Amino acid sequence: MIKPNIISFLDVVTRMGDVELDLEEVIVKTDSYLENKTLLEAQIPSKTGLIILGREDQVNKLRNLGDERK
Repeated sequence: MIKPNIISFLDVVTRMGDVELDLEEVIVKTDSYLENKTLLEAQIPSKTGLIILGREDQVNKLRNLGDERK
């Protein structure tokens, strides 16, 4: 489950001023040109204009964000 502070952050980020942003999850399929590439190698922002917020293999780090202070 995503922590409430992350939900609040996403709520603010997706409704900044008159700009509304859409968040989407993308799955990289086997044999995709993205398979086994780093985010830098994939060059997604320069090729598509999209901004990558995170990767699934980093989800546990995000879920535990702030837990080290407890």
